[in-house]
This record gives sequence, structure tokens and C-alpha cells, in this order.
Amino acid sequence: MKIIRKKAIELATSLFEMETEMIGNDPQGCFAVRDWFDKYGEDCDKFENKLTSDDKAIEDIATEIQKDFASGYWKPDSDGLYNYMMPTIYGGYIDEALEKQLAVLTGVGYQSELNFA
Repeated sequence: MKIIRKKAIELATSLFEMETEMIGNDPQGCFAVRDWFDKYGEDCDKFENKLTSDDKAIEDIATEIQKDFASGYWKPDSDGLYNYMMPTIYGGYIDEALEKQLAVLTGVGYQSELNFA
């Protein structure tokens, strides 16, 4: 089953918002946040409220959602398109985008590309 791009983007945005709300509600219970403390120090928790959805990650997740529905991996049910396993399946995209934001906010930075001469 194919789903339209707009619906895939809405679903991807919802998944992103669910993740940032979870971080805001229980930062110590979130595996990604515990990893961030190790990488960026204890002060990284003051930046949690500045983490936002990432347009590139949402586009990437939406593309994957569309592919997965088209392949039959996901099937809509009476509740709609969302499946409880989606945060697990697409969580890597979300965590990576949030971690890049955190790297910039904390001043640690990140390298997006390696060039070898």
C-alpha cells in the first residue's frame, strides 16, 4: 500500500515529537540522553528544551515510511498508520539528528564529512 508524502511527513514529525517529549519527561530514563551525558558532559541537560524536530531527518524518515508501507512491512489498521514499533525502527534517525543539534548547542561540534587528499 502506498501512502502519500504528506501523511508520511506527518507521521515522521509525530515520531520526532514523541521522542523529544520522552526526553523532556524522563531524561535519565532515555538511553540516548545517558549516552549524551558521557559524550557532552553533565551540562548537556540544560539544552534539552532547545532540541527541535529536524527537517532533514523528518524527510529521511518519511521516505523510509513510504518505502516500508509500499513493501508491505507496515499495514494501516483501524487506528491509522502508526505502529507501536515505529519509534524503535526509526529511532536511529531521530537520535542522530538530536545528537547533532546537541553537539552544536554544547559547542562540541561534529564533523559531517571526511576528505582525504
